[in-house]
Amino acid sequence: MSTSTPSLLRLRQVLERTGLSRSCLYDKVQHDLSPQPCRISERASAWSSDEVDRWIAERLAERDTKLAEKHAAKPTPTRGRRAGQ
Repeated sequence: MSTSTPSLLRLRQVLERTGLSRSCLYDKVQHDLSPQPCRISERASAWSSDEVDRWIAERLAERDTKLAEKHAAKPTPTRGRRAGQ
């Protein structure tokens, strides 16, 4: 997450940070699944760098939680002979 003063990111910067395509980002914005842009002029929008960084951190945390659950659900192999030996 950002420890510096929050800044405004333009579309290209958000796409570079998130790795999303333009259409995917706007689809997520439309469905409230990502940070919302704010108008900075009549024809320009930008995103809060803090909100984008927090959103990225949340995606990574979700991934880590799913991986931890997946590994916890795996049965541990037993040592010794196989059944039928």
